[in-house]
Amino acid sequence: MGSMPICPVCGAETNDFFMDENNSIVGCTDCIRLIDAWEYTREEEFSARIDYEYEQYKDRLLGF
Repeated sequence: MGSMPICPVCGAETNDFFMDENNSIVGCTDCIRLIDAWEYTREEEFSARIDYEYEQYKDRLLGF
């Protein structure tokens, strides 16, 4: 048996590659991680709300 395949993205030895819809390799299990889409969306919305409230606070503080 030959040597282990190498990920073209991170250079790690791997058994699995992940491909996109264009059949391009986008990574392996070492450089791609799975995140929960619902949790990510909630965090993005929360962060955007904090940014908005901070901008509102600055506007009130500076009198704009």
